[in-house]
Amino acid sequence: MRALDSWKEGLSEKLTPVVGWVNLQAMAQVLNLVPSMRHHLRDRHPSGATFEFEAGIQFMTRDHGNAVHVRFGRGRMMVGFGRLDNPDMTVRFRLPEHMRTFFSSPSEVFNLMLANDVDFDGNLSYLAKFGHMSTAVKMLGRKRQRRDGAEARRGPARWQDLAAPPPGEPCGERPEGELSHLEDPYLAGYCLDDFPRVKRLLWAFRVTDPEICSERGRLVTEFALSQRGRNGVSPALRQARALAYILRNKRAVIHDDDLLAGTTTARRIGVVLYPEGHGTTIWPELLTVETRALNPYRISDRDIEILDRWVFPFWMEGNVREWTRREFESPEELRLEERWVLYFLWKHTALSHTIADMPRVLSEGLAAIRDRAEQKARRARRPSRREFYQAMAEAVSGVIDYASRMAARARQLASEISGDDEEFGARRRELLEMARVCDKVPAGPAESLHEAIQAIWLVFLAMHQESTNAGLSLGRLDVW
Repeated sequence: MRALDSWKEGLSEKLTPVVGWVNLQAMAQVLNLVPSMRHHLRDRHPSGATFEFEAGIQFMTRDHGNAVHVRFGRGRMMVGFGRLDNPDMTVRFRLPEHMRTFFSSPSEVFNLMLANDVDFDGNLSYLAKFGHMSTAVKMLGRKRQRRDGAEARRGPARWQDLAAPPPGEPCGERPEGELSHLEDPYLAGYCLDDFPRVKRLLWAFRVTDPEICSERGRLVTEFALSQRGRNGVSPALRQARALAYILRNKRAVIHDDDLLAGTTTARRIGVVLYPEGHGTTIWPELLTVETRALNPYRISDRDIEILDRWVFPFWMEGNVREWTRREFESPEELRLEERWVLYFLWKHTALSHTIADMPRVLSEGLAAIRDRAEQKARRARRPSRREFYQAMAEAVSGVIDYASRMAARARQLASEISGDDEEFGARRRELLEMARVCDKVPAGPAESLHEAIQAIWLVFLAMHQESTNAGLSLGRLDVW
């Protein structure tokens, strides 16, 4: 039996490249011959931008004993045995069985990574693109599965249309000896039924599925395309103009029951993508993210098309990770991160640990800050200083413009409310007050609690559009 098992193991090892070649060849036939799949290899966007996937990817065991590769170029996918000279991406497996697992069950790649059974060397965006194409081939002719077999639950358009939340219960009696003097902070006698607006907003949050939104990715790509051929602009000024472009073009969204204007995405509960950072890592899951067991997200067919055919291809070479690889010749820190040793540090995404100077925003207003930056730009002698202050002025102007468009949207919604019902009249007054506040702040100083909170909220949302938002903070609101 031992001899038979050894023979089977040896045969399986020898057949490992064949297993890989067969799977890759089947994928190539579909991509090369099926018209509806050709755009994965060569595509033209309505904007006129052309994308052609050109890359070499090799799959091999760490002992170099088993190897198979693919080449993409001239609108075709080609498969071969052996190693490649100067591959763009190398996928290395610890043992032949891990290589066979990868080709038979690509979804196991994360488990292989966590067990250190696979590692990578090269442009990970190429591998992400390959993963998406592989999934698309397997799903050809099949309707994309959606969680629960239903379309996305996008939340109620109006709170009146919302199913009634379940009744709440008080927290209970006052704990003995916990408080002896202050009555107001004691909330145990209250429940959400005492705060109907908060209850409706919370319930809307709970019944609305989170959804991936392509808006920011699309806008930052539009801006980057418009800057092609414009050399000599400092990174600070380029980034400021990108932020201003996003803020001037993102949708002005106000949901029913909102008292504060401004949203991070165009969805009720949206996920922001930063393709210039680490956004392309979701590429392999665009078609399956709705059905994954952990943290499933809705995504529309239109958003998939925008991300897959335009946004992600543009940033394959231009994201922070690949810039770092080229500029510093694949530093050891980057290779450690790609092996998940340091994965959750996320430094390659340009994570922003930032607290804005909100007291200055509240006391002076952004218009005064912009004017002062423009004055310093005019007086600056060094080009670098001049562009720095120009960048400040442009970024701040984008925030002011967004606030102005939110005010216009609030007035529009108020004008669309008809009827003499007190409930509708109250909402109309709320929207008109929202418009007044957004006209005033954050461009000018805040003079009331409502104005202060609205100003801080808009600046905070603008920061979310500038860089990866996981490390941002509102700061000491209790003091400010």
